Order: sequence, then structure tokens, then C-alpha cells
Amino acid sequence: MWLFKESVEQAVKKIVKTNVESLIDVGSVGVTTTMADKFITVHLTVDKTELGKVIGKNGKTAAALSTLLTCCAAKHDMRAYLDIVK
Repeated sequence: MWLFKESVEQAVKKIVKTNVESLIDVGSVGVTTTMADKFITVHLTVDKTELGKVIGKNGKTAAALSTLLTCCAAKHDMRAYLDIVK
């Protein structure tokens, strides 16, 4: 269990970056986070050509990433939101 909210933020950022980098072929992955009280918002930026791979069919891949974030944050009594920036 993490002791500080900053380490939770870093863990969430690492989870998203690792998973998205395994999905796409080329391009850079940008992950930034914003924290407010008990909320973490993860802003994910990828190339436009790779956006479809990150979202997936009917948004299933994006929903799975969001579920991973929610589970990680819930363990520390926080809420996480995934924002995919175009």
C-alpha cells in the first residue's frame, strides 16, 4: 500500500503508459495526470494514426484501461478517470 498520493499518481501513470505502448506500433505516448482531493484524471495522448488501436472496437480497449485505473485508485480510496486526448 502506498503512503503518499504522489506514488499512487506515478503508479497509475506507469500502468497506462506500459499498456498503451504495448498496443501501438509507432509514435510516442504522452501521459499526464491531474489530481484533485480524491480524484485522479489521466490524460492520454497518442498519434492520430494509432488512436483506433487505443480505443479498440466499440471502445472495449479504452474501457479495459479505465477499469484498470479504477481498480488501482479504488484500492487507495480514490477515483480515476481516463481522458483520451485527440
